[in-house]
Amino acid sequence: MNDELKKILDIIIKEKGGSYKDYRLLMDKIGYHESKSDPKSIQKLNNGKDGFGRGKYQYEVGDNRGANTAVNRLYTYYKDNKLPIPKWVKNIPSGKSVDASKLKDYQQDILFLTDKMGHPKADFSKVINGEQSTTDFWLKNHWSGKDKDVAKRTESFNRDLESFKQQKQPVNNIPTQEDLYSYIAKPNVGKFPSEDPNDYDRGFNVNQLANGGKLNSNTNQSEFNEFNSGGSHESNPYNGIPMGTGTNGKINTTEQNESSFNFEDGKYIFSARLDLNGKKITNIIK
Repeated sequence: MNDELKKILDIIIKEKGGSYKDYRLLMDKIGYHESKSDPKSIQKLNNGKDGFGRGKYQYEVGDNRGANTAVNRLYTYYKDNKLPIPKWVKNIPSGKSVDASKLKDYQQDILFLTDKMGHPKADFSKVINGEQSTTDFWLKNHWSGKDKDVAKRTESFNRDLESFKQQKQPVNNIPTQEDLYSYIAKPNVGKFPSEDPNDYDRGFNVNQLANGGKLNSNTNQSEFNEFNSGGSHESNPYNGIPMGTGTNGKINTTEQNESSFNFEDGKYIFSARLDLNGKKITNIIK
């Protein structure tokens, strides 16, 4: 998890209760309905033209619209909690119109969380304790349509919610959210069941970085990261810890005991399998 996002979640959890998983599931369900979880999504209208919605949560672009309101609430939340304003927020072009699709995935998550914390009626604790459904939370605190469309939009959200819950196969070669949550809860998955090297992919199109290498994708992590759990490529059900999609369309995976570092020209994985004069590379760079 990105360090900045984790810091915000720690504050929210202390106030509203719940766990990282609770908030991740809530965000993923809403993001799945809004854009099928695509942070670069641009709303398409029935006439083929672009709508106002942008990003994973489809915040509306334009003066005094949803994205601008969300950014204003983000500023307020950071100031109220005496947190430094993130550089990426300061870099948002001046003016009232904000295009959320230009922000990174984790930045959109932070925008969503702080927007709801500043919303006059939204209350995460109600969803956490079961007092309010995810559908009702979305309908009353995120959707901004007309009253006459409530029934239709509610039906659409619930349909997508069922689709999200029932995902059995990876979408675009990406393991489902529910599968990942189950794996995180049970990291010791045992031995790889197949002895046939041709079965190693197991249906997942992956770039394994067992021997280190450059990670050609946009991943939302801090400069230096250690992977202290998740098992080896052979034992992990997804052939490693998912690290975003590479430029070749395959899932990048690393494994337990490896580490990564962000250099100017990209993120590099340091393999736990390589030695330098009898010493593990991961131990050398710590």
